Amino acid sequence: MKQIDLEMMGKQDIWLWDRKDEQNPVGKAVRKEIQRRKMVGYTDGTAINRGFNADGTPKANPFAK
Repeated sequence: MKQIDLEMMGKQDIWLWDRKDEQNPVGKAVRKEIQRRKMVGYTDGTAINRGFNADGTPKANPFAK
């Protein structure tokens, strides 16, 4: 039976994406959580690129805290 890391379930997508390339146990757990979220189709919206405004500045993310 697979074990779900409850600590990673509470993290925001942006936090996970910032740490996905770490080569340590935390990075491994983050990559597993990202894969789990893809499989169930979950996103909290914090890591989604919103595009750019007409002046070239990035659009604000309403879900980022």
